Amino acid sequence: MIANNPQPQNLRVPPHSLEAEQSVLAAIMAYGKAEQDIREAMDMLSPDMFYNTFHQDIYRTITNMGETDAVALADEMVRLKIVEQQQFADVVGLAASSFTKAGISRYVNIIRERHAQRYMIDLAHNALEQMYNGESAEGAMSELSERASLIDTSTVYEPRYIGDMVGEWVDVMEKRANNDQSVIGVPTGIEGIDKDIVGLGANWLIVLGGRPSHGKSLVAQHIANSVSTQGEVLFMSMEMSYGEIMDRVISLMSHCDPTEIRRGTLEEHDFARVSEFLKRIKADNYKLYYDDTPSLTIDQVCARAKAFKRKHPNCKLIQIDYLGLMQTPKAERNDLSIKTITNRLKQLSKEIGVPIMLLTQLSREADKAERNAMNHLADSSAIERDADLVIFCRNLGVHSPQIPKLKGHWMINCGKNRHGPMFNDVYLKSLNNRIIEMNLDEIAHLMEVDAKKSNKGGFDL
Repeated sequence: MIANNPQPQNLRVPPHSLEAEQSVLAAIMAYGKAEQDIREAMDMLSPDMFYNTFHQDIYRTITNMGETDAVALADEMVRLKIVEQQQFADVVGLAASSFTKAGISRYVNIIRERHAQRYMIDLAHNALEQMYNGESAEGAMSELSERASLIDTSTVYEPRYIGDMVGEWVDVMEKRANNDQSVIGVPTGIEGIDKDIVGLGANWLIVLGGRPSHGKSLVAQHIANSVSTQGEVLFMSMEMSYGEIMDRVISLMSHCDPTEIRRGTLEEHDFARVSEFLKRIKADNYKLYYDDTPSLTIDQVCARAKAFKRKHPNCKLIQIDYLGLMQTPKAERNDLSIKTITNRLKQLSKEIGVPIMLLTQLSREADKAERNAMNHLADSSAIERDADLVIFCRNLGVHSPQIPKLKGHWMINCGKNRHGPMFNDVYLKSLNNRIIEMNLDEIAHLMEVDAKKSNKGGFDL
């Protein structure tokens, strides 16, 4: 498909395999850097190992980009003036060329072998030229041996030296001092969480867990509403329809009774608040996007997230509601399926530079405990390993229905924070259909009063 480099007549063409080069590049663009096979292949290749200069340019650009989508890649190459606009279709077309992902390691070995052959031919030609120029055989042999030893037959992997990272770190600190969210993270809008975690990191996988009807989706929507004032938010709901989502969003943001919204019996003052909120939506004050497709696979989630990020570069958060409704990959055990999903989501977050929040249900054991904990997560070992932040949500009124004063109160506690200390427990309450945080005095009074009414002896604060 791609023409070879022009060769002078009567000269042998150096060893190469355009087919192997095309297959490797197509696989990288199709599957992305999140795939283990792709990462291993890229560890073994450098741009100069490709024979075709066009392939060299493509691979060099891929290594410098966070994503590998063909259209985004072609656009970047045109922007950097690596290729002309008329070559845009050539880059995209390469991604559609025939390839077999299962054979990518074999193709990589072919590329490396052909590169080594060309390198040795070049050394031999150089030695011959030195002999014809009258240089000593001993000197030529010494140089030949030294240059031959430079061929890397294992990997092109090179870690970063800490001294090279100093300047970059100083720049980041300056941005943090200026409250730049691109480096300090995205605030959740819940002060009790934000003051301890600072913000949701761009490469984080956040897990929000809770029992059914304990407020996972409510808290996630509360966070989404806040973040959407700063940038685009994608909420993938495999549980609710578009109509149900709109009911919830409008109820939360206009502070109206959700039951009255479903009945269509809002009072005049409620309609006024709804109308005001709808005006703000039309004014693009909330950049919320929803996908209500049920039973998505992890491949579909990743593909849609990447497409959304390409179209909305200022995307601040992607939420997935919820793990139990996703199609799990085939595996010998369920924990291995969960491992595949959480690992892919963590890699996706790093690849597109957007925090991803995954909602999941807790086991029934959580109903018996005073606090939600990591061992209440189904197949928690996989989730605990991949998650940067684990948050638990509990509806106190549902957990303890015998205590009327707890109705409309939620407790949020932290199960894990990879990047710092776990935040203190946060309590939310519904006041006139507004979800607000409780202060310490309110919490202490509520727990003190209700502890006397409860046979459980109160709550562990």
